[in-house]
Amino acid sequence: MIGMRTATHCFNLKVQQDLPAIHLDSKEWDGGFGRQVLGETWVAHHGRHGKQSTRGVIVKGQEGHPILRGVADIWGPTDVYKVAIPLPGDSQPLVLGRCCRACSPPIRPWKGRRTIR
Repeated sequence: MIGMRTATHCFNLKVQQDLPAIHLDSKEWDGGFGRQVLGETWVAHHGRHGKQSTRGVIVKGQEGHPILRGVADIWGPTDVYKVAIPLPGDSQPLVLGRCCRACSPPIRPWKGRRTIR
């Protein structure tokens, strides 16, 4: 299973009487779907939410992973989500996000350490 960005909290629904355990804040099923299935739930944003973008950085040692075959450059016009590394269980990160200074090219890495909860 592959999870990208909002997959960590895809069940952050307003009304969840039928499936409360999958919610990202679930106490019944710690961290809900995100933590139990993908290895982590939504924790926080890095950088300035809505003002910065993301450069995907392939995790050292994962360059030859079959899922990454043909992948050379990863960029998205969204900010970065925080996760706790190492991920629990057998969850294995292949790409990590790095904040960039803007939401459109040219993109330069952001050197700050700001986390928004």
